[in-house]
Amino acid sequence: MIVMKFGGTSVKDAKAMQEVLKIVKSSDEKKVVLLSACSGMTDKLVSLIKDAANKATEFPNKTIDEIENYHINLCCELYRNELFRNYSSVLIKRYCNELRKLADGVSRLKECSPRSLDRAASFGELLSTTIFHFLCLENTLKPILIDARKVIKTNSNFTSAKVLMKETKKNAFKIIGTELGITRQKEKLHFTQLNDNIENSIKNCEDWQQTIADEIKENNEKRTNLVITQGFIASDLFNKTTTLGRGGSDWSAAILGSCLNANEIQIYTDVDGILTSDPRIIKNSKLIEKISFDEVKELSFFGAKVVHPDTIFPALSKNIQVRILNTFNTNVEGTLIYSEQQNSQSDFKSIVLKKDCQYFALKFNSKTNINFYSNKFLDFFQRRGIKIYFHSYSVSMITFLIEKNNDIKVLSEQLPDKILIEIVDVNLIVLCGNDILNFDKEKYNIVFNKFLGNNKCRYIGFTKNSLIAAVLPDFSEDITKKIHKELFEN
Repeated sequence: MIVMKFGGTSVKDAKAMQEVLKIVKSSDEKKVVLLSACSGMTDKLVSLIKDAANKATEFPNKTIDEIENYHINLCCELYRNELFRNYSSVLIKRYCNELRKLADGVSRLKECSPRSLDRAASFGELLSTTIFHFLCLENTLKPILIDARKVIKTNSNFTSAKVLMKETKKNAFKIIGTELGITRQKEKLHFTQLNDNIENSIKNCEDWQQTIADEIKENNEKRTNLVITQGFIASDLFNKTTTLGRGGSDWSAAILGSCLNANEIQIYTDVDGILTSDPRIIKNSKLIEKISFDEVKELSFFGAKVVHPDTIFPALSKNIQVRILNTFNTNVEGTLIYSEQQNSQSDFKSIVLKKDCQYFALKFNSKTNINFYSNKFLDFFQRRGIKIYFHSYSVSMITFLIEKNNDIKVLSEQLPDKILIEIVDVNLIVLCGNDILNFDKEKYNIVFNKFLGNNKCRYIGFTKNSLIAAVLPDFSEDITKKIHKELFEN
């Protein structure tokens, strides 16, 4: 069994959804397919519900109409069958009416709570999965659409809820596992609540009602190999809608994959996978075929645009592979992310250029209490939310590589005169890899002697998986390109 997650750009329009359909149809394996909202839709939903609470703005009827028309037009482009177009439009209108009621309540109260934000944000995923469900039905697949809020349970920390794994695992096997036939339970299959709602609402429709009802019933009476559900959304123990925050759809995929013991989790985006550098800086960036979880954490920490490591941890903690793939280029095998428990060759994998940083050094005489000042600055950075990329100290010196912040100069002016302070604006060139201190030292010599061994580089540090160089901003991009060419293009 595999779990497939498709991001917002993968379902942004009819053409993109057709590509998703091709990918889903290409495999006969049992699948759980999670969809995000159409690209940009979550931001629009959050903005409109905030506007509804604002006394100075009009009620967002126009925005809700735009959302409704966008999804209805998407159906008209996708479906050949008029019955599917008509019925999907009924469901879309129903969701948008619920959104209007929510916005009306927020408008009357003139207050937008985190709970209201989550409820509003959920409509994006509910709409996209409804549309894709009918697309699969029209194309001879036998999908079951399951509301993720019935499966993934969280605490009540709205907008960034934490998953309750025990309850979620139980629900995953009972609901999704039963539909896919991967549980030991032998009880009779039941329709999902959504399909119950579908049959009830069909009674209120026109003369085509029985045709659709029979088709849905026929598909649901048979055990399926395809479950469609939503990423990002969940519910608390009181059945109130919650969302999982940043990277929530990836997290949803990892959670369900972990609970159902998936063979692999596939995360589809609009890029070929994880690259050796930012293609906006280095056009000849190369695809990384395999990378460890530790390396992904390192890349993410220094700002590389990769899958957020926290969101895929539930899968990798159970040694389930995660693959990053391109919805629009299925000829590429993407990047395989594996757990750090597996063997990985020591080597540099990628280079990151992190701009707008500072090199901050304090030099002391031998009698100064280094630990006192080190802890003082660590506390200062933490209280102000200043990110520390690297920190080291010796008997006479403390060094920080941090994100740029003007407060540093204010604090440094309050230190005793006997402490020498150096503050330099820098960009960080970070070479990420796996256990880099143990591999071929010749590569170090190339990097040091050819590119960093000059006054353009103010500091070099190491972690287990990174070489970090603080370089003067005017030279950093050129040096990054040269290092990339030397290490990854030759």
